[in-house]
Order: sequence, then C-alpha cells, then structure tokens
Amino acid sequence: MNHQPFETWILLETKLTPAQNRELLNHLRTCPQCRRLAQSTREITHLFKTTPTPYPLPGFTTRWKRRLNQKEQGKKNLITWVTLSTLTLTVILTMISFSTQIPSLSEHFPQLLTAFISLTTRWITFITSLQNIFSPLFRVGIKLIPSTWIFAFAISLSGITIAWLVTLSKSNSFFIRR
Repeated sequence: MNHQPFETWILLETKLTPAQNRELLNHLRTCPQCRRLAQSTREITHLFKTTPTPYPLPGFTTRWKRRLNQKEQGKKNLITWVTLSTLTLTVILTMISFSTQIPSLSEHFPQLLTAFISLTTRWITFITSLQNIFSPLFRVGIKLIPSTWIFAFAISLSGITIAWLVTLSKSNSFFIRR
C-alpha cells in the first residue's frame, strides 16, 4: 500500500479538497500505521498550542552579555600577557647573549634595551594594523570562497612548502657537511 500521499497530507496539515479528504478518511479507517501517525500529529499539535511559552528569568540577557564580554576580555588579557611575557623574555635573553659575547655591550645595555623595546612596540603596532586590515577580509573571504577551494589551496601550499624544505635540505649552502 502506498502511504506517501497520505503521510504528506497528515504531516503538512494543508487544506485538502473534498475528494482528498474523503480518500484520506477512507485510508485512515483501513491503515493503522497512518491512523497512529494522524493521532500523534494531533497530540503534538495540541501540546504545542497548550504549552506555555517559556521566558527567560529577568536579567538573563544582561547576565549572558556580561559573561560573554568577560570571557572575551579575559581572552584579550591572556593574549596580551603572553605576548608581553614572551617579548620580555626574548629581550632579556637577547641582551644577555649580546652582553656575554661583547663586553662593551654591557655598558650600553639600557640604551639597547630601550631601542629594542621601541622597535618591538613598533612591530606589534604594525602587526596589529595588518590584523585589523586583513581580519575582515579573511572573514568575508572564507564565507565567499567554497570550502573545496580552501582545502585545495591549503594542500597546495603544504606541498609547495614541503618541496621547498626538501630542496633546501639538499642544498650545500644551507647545511655545512663535515
């Protein structure tokens, strides 16, 4: 027995012509499966109509937005502290290595440290500016470019990088053989 048109009529709850309505009622008298489906559909419709709409507690949206902002601010703070800690450690290690190699550098350590921090700050500003420029372009590009093209690009870039590394490792000018 073909249940498809009857199931469609039951589930879509559309207005039926008198002939379709008679045909559906005759089918429901003879088919227990479609009769159970129609009864379940009526019960679910009744539940949807009689169940009250749940509303969030007062202040839920405000609390949720505040918590979301706190999480975002926490992530930004973590990134800032990790970046500053890494840069500070890099500066200190660089200065220590310079001061052990060349004794005269220890005399000029404060000036070198100031210059290095200034240069690092400029680079961070430059990289942040680039991020502010390319981040929206990247977000829009990801939505516009099909995922197959993105995967193909990533795989191609990986292949080119591996080929470059293999070529570089075979080069006599990169590794000194003893």
